[in-house]
Amino acid sequence: MPLVFGKGQFESGVAAEVLREAAQDPFPYLDEAEKKQMTAAHSALLRKFTELAFDEAVEVRWQESRPTEADNMDVGPATETELQSDLMEASGDPF
Repeated sequence: MPLVFGKGQFESGVAAEVLREAAQDPFPYLDEAEKKQMTAAHSALLRKFTELAFDEAVEVRWQESRPTEADNMDVGPATETELQSDLMEASGDPF
């Protein structure tokens, strides 16, 4: 998508405004071949998203990847044995 700007259009802000609009909605700035390519790419992406979003295997993998509830819920505070304080030197320095 070649855009050509005249002298002084960058300084006046016209070029920045055109570039901002082209970035937000490039379709009006494309020629016919580029419009066909963009439409084909959009259709392919939508088709792939639809396949992935409604695939049962993906749903199962998503459910399996979700973090499970911790197995130590409601067991109370940690004891000295659980903290394994004998593995660390008791220097009193928190760092």
